[in-house]
Amino acid sequence: MGALCQKEAAKDVAAPTARTLHVILVYSNPKHFESRKRLLLQTYRHLRAVQNGLQGNDTLEIVVAQVAYDEEPFIPLERNGQYDLCLRTPLENAIWCKENLINLAIRNILHKTSHCAEYFAYVDADITFENPGFVADTLDRLNPHAMLQMFETATLENPTPLVVKGFGYQFHMNNKLASALKNVANDHEDYWHPGFAWALHRDVFLATGGLIERTYGSGDRHMAMAIIGRAQDSIPSHCNVAPVYAQMILDWQAVAMEYGVQLGYVPGSIFHSWHGSIQNRQYMGRWSTLVKHQFDPYEHFRVNPDSGLLEWASAATKELRDEVSEYFSNRDEDEPMPPPTNTPMQTTGSKKQHDKTRDGKKKISEDDSQSSGGVDDGSQNSEYDNCNNIHHHHHHYHNHDSNDNDQSHHHCCNDNDTTTQESTLDTTSFPSVYAVAKELKRDERKDMNISYPTGEQAVVLDPDGCGFCYYETGRVAVCVSKVNAYQRRHTFYENNRLKRILCSIDEHVVGSAGKPNGTRLVLTKDGAILSDGSNEIVHQWRWDTHVQNAGVPPKDPITIQLNENLSFKFVDRKQILVKFVNCGVVLEFNCGERLKRDDNYLSHSQRITTGPMRGKLLVDTNSPSLVQRQKHIEVAALEKRSKQHPRSNDFSHTNIKQIVTGLEDKFDHYEGCKVTPYCSGQWLKQAREKTLSELPVLEKIGFEVGTEPTLFGQPMQPNNTSPILKTLQDNDGRWLASLEIRQKLELANPVLPRTAVLCNASGRYSVDIQVPGGPAMPKGLRLEVISAATFDDDVASHCGTDQLLMVACLREDDRLSRQAEKVLELINEILSEKQEELKQHAFSQSIMSNILNRKYCIVKLDLAESRVIAKRYRIHATPTFLLCYLYFKYA
Repeated sequence: MGALCQKEAAKDVAAPTARTLHVILVYSNPKHFESRKRLLLQTYRHLRAVQNGLQGNDTLEIVVAQVAYDEEPFIPLERNGQYDLCLRTPLENAIWCKENLINLAIRNILHKTSHCAEYFAYVDADITFENPGFVADTLDRLNPHAMLQMFETATLENPTPLVVKGFGYQFHMNNKLASALKNVANDHEDYWHPGFAWALHRDVFLATGGLIERTYGSGDRHMAMAIIGRAQDSIPSHCNVAPVYAQMILDWQAVAMEYGVQLGYVPGSIFHSWHGSIQNRQYMGRWSTLVKHQFDPYEHFRVNPDSGLLEWASAATKELRDEVSEYFSNRDEDEPMPPPTNTPMQTTGSKKQHDKTRDGKKKISEDDSQSSGGVDDGSQNSEYDNCNNIHHHHHHYHNHDSNDNDQSHHHCCNDNDTTTQESTLDTTSFPSVYAVAKELKRDERKDMNISYPTGEQAVVLDPDGCGFCYYETGRVAVCVSKVNAYQRRHTFYENNRLKRILCSIDEHVVGSAGKPNGTRLVLTKDGAILSDGSNEIVHQWRWDTHVQNAGVPPKDPITIQLNENLSFKFVDRKQILVKFVNCGVVLEFNCGERLKRDDNYLSHSQRITTGPMRGKLLVDTNSPSLVQRQKHIEVAALEKRSKQHPRSNDFSHTNIKQIVTGLEDKFDHYEGCKVTPYCSGQWLKQAREKTLSELPVLEKIGFEVGTEPTLFGQPMQPNNTSPILKTLQDNDGRWLASLEIRQKLELANPVLPRTAVLCNASGRYSVDIQVPGGPAMPKGLRLEVISAATFDDDVASHCGTDQLLMVACLREDDRLSRQAEKVLELINEILSEKQEELKQHAFSQSIMSNILNRKYCIVKLDLAESRVIAKRYRIHATPTFLLCYLYFKYA
């Protein structure tokens, strides 16, 4: 994949570009159903026949991703592909792993092809294509934003064959609601099937971060609905799933819509083979499990660091694991297909028969339920999850899955009410804010640490929201630093070698946003200036609307696309948003003004309008005073201390209060008995011996090199502490005191001289204060100083011949000037060295000759002495350097 177009030497026309479609088959069979193995080999041989029949530059690469449980053998294939995956995991980790295996397979292909592979497809291992040209048709439609369903219609192998239409085909061809869509019983022609076979471009996979994989089925449905902006409707309205599960789907939708994923389809039909009846699939039972256990995809699943497979986490209860295992057993995919009936082939548009009940409601007969069944997902494949009718004022379509037929609807609805009412979705469980990082949504007080699918670091933020975001190249994209408890500084960088700052806003909302030769917004303490690509001001206003020429802020938000990953949006001074979107990671930073208080005492005051005191402000004193606030802080501190060391009077519960009271009566009198332990006369000797006995000494191994180390001047012996003991005793054998030991240590380890930087950093800024080790001695040769009054004569005397003179224009009160002077003094010392001393520098012979002949000279001019030279040479900043050669007096 990714082969470059090559030009033939004898032709001027470039050869057609070779294209490869990587088709991924997934196999997982924890309950050892024979139909799974048979259908996998059937689909594999079908794709092999298509592969062998291809002509031209288009090729088909078959990739099989298998997961085996415990000691189960892998399925042998006719030919092992170069990208095949064979993973193994314990049987206790048998979960829904279709999307997980697809993500691992695509990432493995991208890794082995250095991200050159572009076209991917994942096909259920129980279908065959009736269109022999589906490979070319798919490749022709896979643009960098495309995600295609690879069929128009699908024939389901049932006792009475059933034909359904694909989700992508219905979205493009039947975009208007029919009156029949209001029928919950699904007896209409507009059922949108979301599964079986999909294809996507590499850029879509990288932009979205991969498929939604932490599900209990329904992954195809969630993603199909998310592409058209209706992810919330992919969950039955009557199923109260955990909010984090719903947010996971909304996060994927936000990233997909941000990137602009386009839904499409490939012409043709497919055939889905039978592997068990629909009744054994318990599709609504899966939703019941999610609701019952409040399934959390991030707490109940974890990623195996070795294989990348999802597996149960410690938070998953045994009851949840047993229900999932029982679900796979009850599927009974080896059930034989019942004999065919005389009923002709049905489509999802055939009219079902209904029996009237006594209460006037419609009831679906068992024959109708059976005729609409027999639909499955292959190897843990796409499903048909709920029977909700979708009504939307932007997209008109029906959102229904055949696997959640009428009986599935009965399972979750009260009293089996299947009247023809419109099914609406309760969206209260879905947050209104679009995708923000999942870890932050689960617990905003935790660190955020997110990685890209490639393993590179993406986001590192602390609980205060400070840290870094990175591009997939490893360069910093966002830097957030903390100023105080409520204010931050934000800086956003370009993704290139220069790392240009695209946007920078500090805690006072002072900064800018934009790129050179583009729209720019400059924010100051007084106001804002908006300019276009030609640097012409198009809008200007001030924050204070009462000043003269304040201007009017823009009515519409100002939006600037900083680069392909960063977008800037200005609404007002308090709402300035910068959004970072990259490879499935979406973060939004609010860079607006944040104040500790937004009001003042004037906003809580009233003015007297009558009487002799009219005009006086009456301050509202209902708010707590400074003393009251301090008292509140003290009470809060006492309450915190009570939580750490509670007393009996801190409890209100009678039984607990009695227990703590008894403990206090028992142990409080011991407080007066606590004393400092007395050390015996031999404590110092015993402590030293114990410490020295624990000092490890490495034995010699015979491979040592270099000088043999010594211990206090004596050769080191393994486990021999006698040299140490001698140094800790005086000449009479008595132990040294602590002060004497410290003095010996200071003599053996003299204090190193401290540099001026360390002296200043210690808090003592006077050079006259003596510090341990003495002051640092400056290096370098002082510069010759010339004055502004004799500038011409001094310079002319140096430059009368062929000498090159550099005049350093400095100021003693400028920090940069002082630093520059230190550097110049070091250079001046080198220029004054003799020939023997110059040899230590890596200078060429010509430079050494010029230095010895005094061809270079550096002098210093203090600009604080006079402004004559500054005006003459238009010097506006320090330090400034003037180079003079063959100088003549200034006329």
